[in-house]
Amino acid sequence: MKVSKKELYLLLALVGVIIAICSWQFGFRKINEKTDVLRAETKVLEADIQKYSGVKDNIELYQKGIESAANQIAGILSNFPVDVLPEDAIMLGREFEKNNLNTYVEGVGLGTKTNMYNVTSQPVEATTIPTSYSLYELQVNVSYTTSYQGLKDMFDYIYEHKNRMSVNNFAVAYDTNTGLLSGATLVEMYYVTGTDKEYTQQNLSGVTIGTDNIFGTIDVDEE
Repeated sequence: MKVSKKELYLLLALVGVIIAICSWQFGFRKINEKTDVLRAETKVLEADIQKYSGVKDNIELYQKGIESAANQIAGILSNFPVDVLPEDAIMLGREFEKNNLNTYVEGVGLGTKTNMYNVTSQPVEATTIPTSYSLYELQVNVSYTTSYQGLKDMFDYIYEHKNRMSVNNFAVAYDTNTGLLSGATLVEMYYVTGTDKEYTQQNLSGVTIGTDNIFGTIDVDEE
């Protein structure tokens, strides 16, 4: 079959159009799609760069903030011992007597230890080991006779103590025969495990062993 030049030109033009459509469909279109994706990724990266640049510019401020927070945490933890043992509760009663001559502790009752709160620190770097802290509470019921001043001294001792303690509740009654108050105070003694502190043993040198009246036999002048 003989093809004229005009038909040949038309055929070549048609082929060119088809090639152009295919190029746009499979070439330029995909390039545009990839370009849009790259632009979106670039925006995300630009935002990250801007954020980290801000961190870098303020690194000294952040480091000071971290140090300040660490010091505050250390200050809070310093108010809590690593454990509370029965002898700590007994010595609490002894201190009540030592602080006021008109205070006589008749008994100390120990409750159960209760886990109040647990927290785990998040590692700042890959080499940082997470630290877990646990807050415990031990309730101690102290029964006594005391004067009005002795009762106030007792509360002052509890809330000014180097270790964290609080009064859960108390009840007292006035004795008309002695002029003293007879009652009981429920003290909550707290401690935190997970710190690098060590338990401090109580000095029991002033307590006579083998007696039912441990408070009456204590020499209050002996440490």
